[in-house]
Amino acid sequence: VIQLVLPLIYQIESDWLSDRRNYGDTIEAFWNLQQWVERHQKRSSETLTRPSNPHHFPKVLLSTAPGCDHNLGILTVSHFFREQGLTSAQVLTDGKRESVLDALTEHEFDFLGLSVGHDAGLDGLIDFLSESRAISRNHRLKIFLGGNIFTLPQSEYSWIGADHLAYRPEDAFAYCMSVA
Repeated sequence: VIQLVLPLIYQIESDWLSDRRNYGDTIEAFWNLQQWVERHQKRSSETLTRPSNPHHFPKVLLSTAPGCDHNLGILTVSHFFREQGLTSAQVLTDGKRESVLDALTEHEFDFLGLSVGHDAGLDGLIDFLSESRAISRNHRLKIFLGGNIFTLPQSEYSWIGADHLAYRPEDAFAYCMSVA
């Protein structure tokens, strides 16, 4: 799926940046692509959680931020993690606060990665990060953020309270492996 989706994402972005696609067409293209990914994901019974050696790989929970109903970014990150051998990642794509908090209380994750897809996704995020840390089974939980809204240097987002800002899947993976 990723081998099909990523080139399309890059093409849509390229069309937008070169003025060959207007805003409405760009949004519709991404929405259609997301709908296709969601349909494919529902049909697939494959789980992204596989046993791994806990001494080598951190346990990572990847999710859309509460209120963000996109999942292309989070699926791209999880795919990259799996390609790098980190198969201990669990993915939530429903964008529900309760789903993330339940997962953090049920399992001892080392990292929580949240994808923020739009500015409104920042609303309440500070409180959500605090609550996530407070209820997590791992009191040393590290939280990283990513998403297309983050375009400024990392220091400009320190007020949110995340431990790291990942601009690309490679950044997220490098952070997890360096801290773990």
